[in-house]
Amino acid sequence: MTPDIQDALKALNGQFGKDLYLAKSDTCMAAFKALKEATTTEQELSALGKYVREWIDRSAAAVRFWTPKYAAMADAAGFAGKDKWGWVKENVTEKLQRSCTGSAFPGSWGGPITTWEPLEWWIRNACNEALTFLILRDEPLILPQWLRTSTKPASDPIGYYRMILTAELGRELEWALDVAKIEAATSSTQSNLRISQEQITDVTGLNAIPGMDATASPDDARTPEGAAENGDYWLGQWADGLLQEARHVARLIRSNKPEDQIRSGFPRFFDEVIDKLYEEKKRRFLEDAQRRGLTSLDLLGLMAEVKGITGRTLSDYRKKYRKTRNSS
Repeated sequence: MTPDIQDALKALNGQFGKDLYLAKSDTCMAAFKALKEATTTEQELSALGKYVREWIDRSAAAVRFWTPKYAAMADAAGFAGKDKWGWVKENVTEKLQRSCTGSAFPGSWGGPITTWEPLEWWIRNACNEALTFLILRDEPLILPQWLRTSTKPASDPIGYYRMILTAELGRELEWALDVAKIEAATSSTQSNLRISQEQITDVTGLNAIPGMDATASPDDARTPEGAAENGDYWLGQWADGLLQEARHVARLIRSNKPEDQIRSGFPRFFDEVIDKLYEEKKRRFLEDAQRRGLTSLDLLGLMAEVKGITGRTLSDYRKKYRKTRNSS
């Protein structure tokens, strides 16, 4: 790498690391305050779980935002193909391990600060018995009784927190990489290039492009001229294809149909959207759908969550897709 690229990478690491640290420290402080107000074990576990979830969600948002920046940095540094995406994943994973997930094989807690896993740091400070929030440095580890592993009844809150941190942020990184690959693949094409069905399915899970079967060659796709240059087109097509299904699902939820019955009728929407949401967001969607009629923008916002963009942006992509399709 040239000195300029090295300096830029250092700045990028610093900005991404800052967002991850603030996600960790802000939620830790909020958990500390909530625990001071809790009076029962149930309230304590609920407060801690709430802010672990917020820590994950804020870290996930940082992954979605900064992963494309690492992809652009890889381009600037001259990486290509598998080397490029391997480099991006390695760099993002390294920051996640440092600030969120820790190593793959964490050691025993209770050692010096240099051995603290991110979750140990978070738990130590959130459960600190001091009157005010302080960043601990070398105090002995004293876990509250309600947080310790037990067999009767079976309980391991810390093990659960570690599991969801690792699993959900790992999954979030894979999604962010998929979106970055779409953008890279489509933005670099020439006007006469067509993206094959296999590529699109591989990175987005989209169904077959209208007018093109799974065995057709890329040139057989009836895609509007120039649309393959733009990843917005494919996201707009995906949103347009799923929106009607989303409307049906929302209406059925409001009519109190059982979820398993709705799922069997609309498996694609559940596979590509609902099942990829965090549990809290899924719960909120189900509650909102039961309580009120959801608008198209509400549903596009939900769908946008799994693509790492805003609902307004996905709505714009859909409008552009429909305009391009209708003019072709």
